[in-house]
Amino acid sequence: MFRRVRLVILAENTPKDLADSISYYCKLAGIPIYIYKGSSIELGRVCGKPFPVSALGIRDPGDSNILELVSMELG
Repeated sequence: MFRRVRLVILAENTPKDLADSISYYCKLAGIPIYIYKGSSIELGRVCGKPFPVSALGIRDPGDSNILELVSMELG
């Protein structure tokens, strides 16, 4: 079953060319982007991963209220 990405989160230090490409396609698809105020290493730790995470997509927020929090901050 296909689930559309509802939010993209980018680390603040994501390489510019990658961030530009992701931003372009998100704009085309109407997907909001949130810039995490931290490095990819910190974003990885927040996600519980032992490696850097430069970009991630939220398809199903589960029980969290991340989409509400980001929409309040973005807008």
